[in-house]
This record gives sequence, C-alpha cells and structure tokens, in this order.
Amino acid sequence: MEKEQIKKLSHYYCQIADKWHQMYLGFTSEFLDYDDGIIFINTRVGKRCELTDEEVLEKVTSSFLKVPELSDARGFNLTFVRTENVTGAVFDPKDLDIDKKIEDYVNSLKAAVVDIEESRRVFEGKYTIL
Repeated sequence: MEKEQIKKLSHYYCQIADKWHQMYLGFTSEFLDYDDGIIFINTRVGKRCELTDEEVLEKVTSSFLKVPELSDARGFNLTFVRTENVTGAVFDPKDLDIDKKIEDYVNSLKAAVVDIEESRRVFEGKYTIL
C-alpha cells in the first residue's frame, strides 16, 4: 500500500477508535500497512491499561475492520509492546483536585521521554466470519 493511503487510513482509524483507546483504556495503535489481505499494526500498551493482552488484541484487531478499506482483511500481524509510558488521560473538570492531577500527569509525561519497554510480542491471526 502506498504511503499516502497508509497515512489517510491511519488518520481515519485514529478518529473512529484510537483516540478513545488512548484516553480511556491506556493503549494506542499505529496502522503500518495492508498487504495481501493482512493488516500490519503496532500497538503500545501503557502502564495504566488494565486490560489483558488478549483483551487489547481483540479490541485493536476488531476495530481495524471498521475502516472501510480494511473491512475485507483476512488476517493481521500485530506487534504488541507493553511500556512504562502513559498513552493518554481524561480529566473530570468537576474534580476538585484537577490541577494537581494535571500537574502529575504532565510531570509523568516529561519523565517518560525515554520509552521503557517491558515486553514485546507479535500476534498473527486470521479473521473469521461468524
């Protein structure tokens, strides 16, 4: 797939799923390529994500099928990295301690300039029609 098409599909995926995964679930995914019916994905799971690897895998791989140009995919190749970094956050404006929480979050981002990987795995699988 050409770079411009990858960029377009990556942006579309971010709008429909990834921004929510980052803010609310603590992981982020990057669309790398689509070749011969296989979706190539890189997923980084931050330290605040409470989902199991299998739950993240299911959410990521199923959400990529919502991208119209990828809906006929036969399979996926997903590089899965657990990291010490935080991928995103959501703050409640009604929270009385919001300034402290935002300050703590910003400080954690500053401290995490270097991405520390805890583990790296590669998952491959096929989509099945039920």
